[in-house]
Amino acid sequence: MNFQTTNLFFTIIMIIIFLIIGYKYGKQAEKKGYLEGIKIGIILIILLVIINLIFYQSRFTIERMIYYIVLILSSILGSMIGINKKEK
Repeated sequence: MNFQTTNLFFTIIMIIIFLIIGYKYGKQAEKKGYLEGIKIGIILIILLVIINLIFYQSRFTIERMIYYIVLILSSILGSMIGINKKEK
């Protein structure tokens, strides 16, 4: 597999992980699932940025910012689905 295929595969896996984590937090939330999604998404992004800065020392680019925004949106979507699927 070439670099672009691996990169795309890794991105899709990260989106699915953020969606699942957001879903789990959304099911635990009492109301406003999107706020839970934003909260957990930002916490996870901060962890990713710290790991990225420590191990890879890469700079921020527009592509990386779009990647982080997509991950946060995935987390928000997951938590919104989770709060709607919650058993009442």
